[in-house]
Amino acid sequence: MNYGHRTMTATDPDFDALKAGFQRLEARMALQDHLLLRREYRRGIARIQWSMWPLWLGQTLQILLGVACIALGVSVWGTLRDGGALFVSAILVHAYGVLCIILAGLTLGMLARIDRGEPLAQAQLKLAKLRKLYVIGGTTIGLAWWLFWIPFAATLFYWLSSGRVDFYANMGVSITIMLVVGVAGLLATWWFHRWSRSPSRPRMARAMDDAVTGHSLARAQRRLDELKAFAEE
Repeated sequence: MNYGHRTMTATDPDFDALKAGFQRLEARMALQDHLLLRREYRRGIARIQWSMWPLWLGQTLQILLGVACIALGVSVWGTLRDGGALFVSAILVHAYGVLCIILAGLTLGMLARIDRGEPLAQAQLKLAKLRKLYVIGGTTIGLAWWLFWIPFAATLFYWLSSGRVDFYANMGVSITIMLVVGVAGLLATWWFHRWSRSPSRPRMARAMDDAVTGHSLARAQRRLDELKAFAEE
């Protein structure tokens, strides 16, 4: 008895059913891959947010420093209205405190806006902006101390002595030497930064980039890159 062999064609109902079954299977697998990727992404962003706690702490301490500088500056310039060197120093201390609070507040605000539910590209953009702001803020706040410590010390000593110690009068010509050393320090820091970022020293350039941007942000950037690579696999 010859049963023969049936050839399935594109117009065969069984072929359509099989094709529809494969399409449903592909859609289900694509959905599972999407859910897995989304779950891993949310976990990755959560780990990134947690790993940046040193940045939260550092910016909070910077705000406290800013508050202390404002209080110190106001307590001194509020008693001096002569427009002299100590008055100007106290104003500078006050302004430095305001700058510390503004930069730290902006950094914390951008850090808080990184959401584990947003697209990867948006998270990368936010992190890039955060790194840029952090570099600008850290450079401004940090390098200023090459010169800022002089008015800060003058204001602090005046406040500690209840107005009896004039830092500038006691130091005399040494103030000029301090200013020269401060300017030299700024120039040396600029030169070292340029030297370390040379293409001929990629390892040092990478280490300097991590140091300037902060280890927390550098680590967060690497983890975002890992999530991107995982999504593209």
